[in-house]
Amino acid sequence: MIKNKRGQEFSLNTIVIAIIVVVVLIVVVSFFLFGFKGLTDRVKSIFFGTTAGTDRTLAIQQCNNFCDQAALLTSEALVKSSPYCTYSFKIDADNNGEAEVVAGTDPKQYVDFYCTRNGKEGQNLGVPCTTKIGEKPIQEICFSLF
Repeated sequence: MIKNKRGQEFSLNTIVIAIIVVVVLIVVVSFFLFGFKGLTDRVKSIFFGTTAGTDRTLAIQQCNNFCDQAALLTSEALVKSSPYCTYSFKIDADNNGEAEVVAGTDPKQYVDFYCTRNGKEGQNLGVPCTTKIGEKPIQEICFSLF
């Protein structure tokens, strides 16, 4: 039989209490740093997902990349199905942390932003793509979709 027990184990209760204390400490620190409004917004964003949206500048850069890729295609049919003509972005234009919403929609429907569009649906980012496939510029080929 061992008479001197040098190590001592934590009981399960001690571990559970320590975890609860850490969580409460995090909540209290968050409250003082961000306020209650900031805390509730963070909790809502975790449990009730929103679409944060893409930055307009990043979307325009991506459109320029899509234009470069479309320039490598060999036919109008391929260009029409390319991301430059068809890919839509969800953009946070007013920097409120959520992509723009179509007014009066419930559930929320987000506004689609396209690299270039000559139609009624969505918004036009106005990224030019003047490389020609045959006789038409890529941008004009996309316009013919609508």
